[in-house]
Amino acid sequence: MSGVKTKLAVVGGLLVAAKLAGCSPKNGDDSVGGQQPANGTGASGSFGGGSTGGSGTGSLPNYNTGGDLPNFGSGGGDPGGGNGAGGGCPAITAAPEQIITYKDATVTDTIITYSPIALYIMLDRSGSMITGFPEGSAQSWANSTNAINGFMADPASQNMDVGLAFFPTAPDNGFTCGDGSGSGANCGAPVVEIGPVPKNASPISGAMNGNQPNPLNLTPTECGLIGMVSHCEQWKQQSGEQCVAILVTDGNPTLCSGDTTVLSKIVSDGLAQGVTTYVLGLPGSNASVLDPIAAAGGTTKSIDVSGGTQAFIQALNSIRGKEAHQSSQHISIPTVIKSALECEWKIPDPPQGQKFNADKVNVTMTPDNGQTVDLGYVVEADCARTDNAWYYDDPATPTRVLVCPSTCETIKSTTATVNLAFGCDRIKGVPK
Repeated sequence: MSGVKTKLAVVGGLLVAAKLAGCSPKNGDDSVGGQQPANGTGASGSFGGGSTGGSGTGSLPNYNTGGDLPNFGSGGGDPGGGNGAGGGCPAITAAPEQIITYKDATVTDTIITYSPIALYIMLDRSGSMITGFPEGSAQSWANSTNAINGFMADPASQNMDVGLAFFPTAPDNGFTCGDGSGSGANCGAPVVEIGPVPKNASPISGAMNGNQPNPLNLTPTECGLIGMVSHCEQWKQQSGEQCVAILVTDGNPTLCSGDTTVLSKIVSDGLAQGVTTYVLGLPGSNASVLDPIAAAGGTTKSIDVSGGTQAFIQALNSIRGKEAHQSSQHISIPTVIKSALECEWKIPDPPQGQKFNADKVNVTMTPDNGQTVDLGYVVEADCARTDNAWYYDDPATPTRVLVCPSTCETIKSTTATVNLAFGCDRIKGVPK
């Protein structure tokens, strides 16, 4: 075939563009090929097949009376062909649409959800936190400040709520101890109320910097535990959020009850109400006193943070990891995937008033740097026995042009160019 060709390119397996190709014209009866066609009279043509045009002299090469568009089978020939019988091959171009297929698929996604969690920190403010006397570290307050600030700044903490409270200050530590049975005063009033980390980070940092311990402060552990657990219970009831209590201390109780049984009962009662208690021991603390409290609060034993700021941060991270549970849920989402088929194309609609002629369609393939090959038409069942072939989706009422599987592989592997030509007698494939 020859004539006008605009390529349907499959590059890297993807369709780039496609246009119809023409085929060579026949010489007419009344003149020699190569002359400008006459403006003759002829029967109306159809899409894919020409009709006989009359002889005569005319001026416009593209039109013949009674033939509609000459490219779809009008009476006259195309430029360069003779005028007269047989007409010419179509030269009008059109881009056959690429087929898009749709298939159902299931996509599995993982959704991670975090359980709402609040941490309520009760921090020892005894004098030893800044003096190290009688035992402990003069850096305990500074290390605690740095650790809490670091924890609040950690992106992993941003979905949590955190609040802060201190042991009371001297001279009388601001409370009455009670009878030593765990029913003493409540020292749980928050310095910074429980709230989202992004909102509370600055207030908590300011509270730590602005409330350093008085060197005369004692260690009213009982009062601190009662206040810590009580406030967590209240928060849990009003917010519906799980509240975890964290006691941070650097020494043995020096005010109110020092009986570990009494202290342990305070947190065990809290545990019964859904409040878990962790105990962090700074330099100078006694694990034999703190471990029973932690065990009664549901956390087995106290956590040693005497190693400084990093040890404190690691302890808080560990608590966050245990309590801020994240659950993974695998969800299957039905979806539709669409993909372009590389080796089949829709047959374009003919121009208005024209008819498609299934016997006047041809397909050519030009591999990269190769010679153009005419593909022969076969029925689909003969694809396996035919080289370089194509077929219709439905021979009786075709809507699509498809190339056989082996030919499709050639197109994809060589990034071949494919042309569809309408209007020429179909080339038949020859099965082996």
